[in-house]
Amino acid sequence: MAAAAVFVIGFVLGAVLLVLWKYVMDKRQTLREREKADIHFLNAPQLADIRAICREDTPGWVHFQEFEHVHWLNDQLQEMWKFVDR
Repeated sequence: MAAAAVFVIGFVLGAVLLVLWKYVMDKRQTLREREKADIHFLNAPQLADIRAICREDTPGWVHFQEFEHVHWLNDQLQEMWKFVDR
């Protein structure tokens, strides 16, 4: 009789552990999918996304596509070079 009680308790505890493990793995998968979506968004932002994030601090080439991209980059590098050259 004691062996049967131990078997039942072990079976119930095992089932509880399996359910908890499944819950944790599902939660983990959901977090991984969210991270994957965030990484994809950050790796391939669209022009509208950049405008939404930066609002007024965007360089000219975001608003005016004919503006030279290199001109903005050169200005940024000239400002940065003061601190890098030290």
